[in-house]
Amino acid sequence: MITTNATRFYQNFSEYMDSAISQGHIIHVDTENGAAVVMSEEEYRGILETISIMNHPRTAEEILDAMKEDWKTGEVYQADEKW
Repeated sequence: MITTNATRFYQNFSEYMDSAISQGHIIHVDTENGAAVVMSEEEYRGILETISIMNHPRTAEEILDAMKEDWKTGEVYQADEKW
């Protein structure tokens, strides 16, 4: 995360936006009235998708179960099994 103040952010707006979009940086901007966060639309959509998935316990459980599978062999590992 990149932290800056509002003055620096405005002076270097284009560079900060390019950094957020092309490199995925999240920019924390401090102002006199509080703080704001700037990120790419891709990062934002990813966060929203993660929140949506985590709000559906069954979907989250299915993802965790899929992570236990060996995709090459199709084997499923048990939680107590050593890898």
